[in-house]
This record gives sequence, structure tokens and C-alpha cells, in this order.
Amino acid sequence: MSSHDASAWQELCDQLASRVLLLAEQVRPALDELERDEDVPERVRLLYDIDHGVARMRRLARDIRVLAGRSTDEAGTHTSSLLDVVRVAASGIEHYDRLHIGPVADRALVDHAADDVASLLAVLLDNATRCSQAPAMISTRSFGDGSLLVRIEDDGPGVDPAWAEALNRVFVGPVPPLSPANCRRSGFAVAHRLARKHGLGLALVCRRAAEATPEREGRRGTVAMVTIPPHLVCEIPEPVGALLNSPSEPVVDPGPRTGTAAGRRERASFADDVAAFSAATSSRFSPDTRSPRAHPAPSFISHPQGGAKA
Repeated sequence: MSSHDASAWQELCDQLASRVLLLAEQVRPALDELERDEDVPERVRLLYDIDHGVARMRRLARDIRVLAGRSTDEAGTHTSSLLDVVRVAASGIEHYDRLHIGPVADRALVDHAADDVASLLAVLLDNATRCSQAPAMISTRSFGDGSLLVRIEDDGPGVDPAWAEALNRVFVGPVPPLSPANCRRSGFAVAHRLARKHGLGLALVCRRAAEATPEREGRRGTVAMVTIPPHLVCEIPEPVGALLNSPSEPVVDPGPRTGTAAGRRERASFADDVAAFSAATSSRFSPDTRSPRAHPAPSFISHPQGGAKA
């Protein structure tokens, strides 16, 4: 395909995605009014199902714009709490009922990054909840410099460590061009583009590598981790509104208190996560090995196990 043809396709995808986004926003006020006025439980459930479908349409349209190389920045009038961002991400996935929201830092994200971070997290949450019948867990922790670590853990079959390492090589390097291989698993391509746009760290780690204690050695699954730099993080303003109305309210765990045994285990797990993330994104990849030419993007359809679908 010539560069002129590629540009035309990008423009066409952007126009169609923008129209879908507009339609999703136009139908929302009517849905909100119907939900407020309805008191029959079965009808309320059906309205929530429609609301969920609209949220997934909105996410899909935004992803198309990302893949088309178009800006997804939307005019924001307020910052959004990290918990709101997580809930928006949850509203955009199919199996939101398989998600458990763990401790979430009492922080907010600046307006120009909130939607993009939600879109990136939606890719990882969608993958985690599709790969595991057991609930996936999302939680966050703060670093001393003001940055954040977001951790998404599933109990699925896991991924091959060599495959995860190859994918992490791609994530720390420039965004590779779309190809028949990575187009078929477009979620990772979306996540990579959004991470590079905002300077986010992104890595997949086998759970046995992320949890080094002996009693956890037999556990399966994958841990996806995202680091958010401090310049995108701020205090939660008062009042703060949610970005979208979520079709459900996932259970939110405030987390163990600091002085308890559970709190000490959480701090140890956090240290394990930081070590695993550092290893996955470390500078052992020299500038040459980070280039797409030296390490082409792995085929997202050739993974021998069932643990990564994005």
C-alpha cells in the first residue's frame, strides 16, 4: 500500500471512529434519564446492559483512532481520581463482573491523560478477565517521587516467560508499524502507543517471577504493570466527577492497614512487583537491541499458551 493510500485509510478510520464516539455521547443523556426513572429491577438490568454496550463502543472507537495515528485528546474540564479512571477502564471491558478493585492510591490524573490511561488499562483488564474465570485484581501503589504503579493480576494459564520478555522488549522501544501479526491482537498495539505518548512504563511478567516467596511458587497467571510518571499525577480536587457512568460498581478493597500482618505482606509483594517490573524494563536492553529492526515485534497470534489475547 502506498503512503497516499495509507493516509487515506487513516483518515477514513478516524472519521468513522469520531462518528461512533459522537453517537455514543448523544445516546448517553437518554440512557441516564431512563435509568433514573426506571424502578423495575429487570428493566434496570437491561438498561445497564445497554449502557455497558455503549461504553464498549466508545472504547472501541477510541482504540481505532489510536491505531490510525490520530490524537485521542479530549477537552477536559477537571482532573479525574485514579479510582474513577479504573472504573472507566472497567466499564469498557466485556467481563467487568470478573474484576476486583483492590487498594487504589488516593490520587488523581491530569485531564489530558485520564482517558488515555483508562484506555490502556482497559486493554490489560480485558486481557486479564478473558484469560481467567477467577476474578482479576487491579490495585495501585505510590512511589516516593509521586509516580504510581498499577498492577493487574489474573489467574489464567499464564504466558511463556520468553514470549513475555520479547513483548517487553517491544514495549521499551519505539512503536513498530502495524503488520498482519500485530493487527490481529490490536490491544497490545493500542497499549504501546498510549504508553509511549505519555511516557508510561508497561510490562507483562509471569506471576512466579513477580512473586518470589516460596508459598507462591505454584501459582499461575500473569501480572501486567504500568507506571505513571509524577507529572501526570496530582491531588484529587473537590469535588471530582467521574469520567463516565460505570454499568456496575466493582468491589473496592481499601487494603490492609499499615501495622497488620496483611499490610506487611502487601509491602513485601509491592517490593517484589517493583523488582519484577525493573527487571522487565531494565537497561539491559541496549539502544541497539531496543530497535524494532534488532527485535521485531513478536507475533501476537503465535503464543503457544492461552494467556495473552490482547
